[in-house]
Amino acid sequence: MPRQNTKQIIRKSILCAISVIVYIFLVSLFMNNAQHLFGKPVDNPTTAFFTPIIILSLFVLSAAITGFLVLGIPILLYLNGNKKEAVRFFLYTLFWLFLFILSIIFFLLWITASVIAHLIAVIQIKNCKINVCKLRSSLYLWWGEGKNKSFKYYDNTILPIGNIMIPYGN
Repeated sequence: MPRQNTKQIIRKSILCAISVIVYIFLVSLFMNNAQHLFGKPVDNPTTAFFTPIIILSLFVLSAAITGFLVLGIPILLYLNGNKKEAVRFFLYTLFWLFLFILSIIFFLLWITASVIAHLIAVIQIKNCKINVCKLRSSLYLWWGEGKNKSFKYYDNTILPIGNIMIPYGN
């Protein structure tokens, strides 16, 4: 591999980091929809037997693919005698991965905060005494005091804000 200038290293490291993020997204998409594709393991004994095998195989394949995407070019550069470029390429790739993951986390936090802010605004408009608690991906609403609490539980990735039935008063 010929020597690369800093712009080429940055460009290629961004491409490698984006490739890793896209691969992670595709694997996540597959894992989230695997139950729809193959059925529940409880319903199908064959699926129950092969599920751990598929998961472990996917884990090994993912390690190989992401390892190649993150370490492939730096190893080639290192073996060709470009040790400083190899280290810089590797560090740039890690930096871009960190930056992309951090921006995804902030984006998800922003969406969650905006959904909860919208929900609180809807609750305040209804003029009702309701508490909101966000735990993991589940949203709990409760109103009332003490033993007379009524609960509603929402466990969706997109909260059904328009369909929430909120009683007036207590």
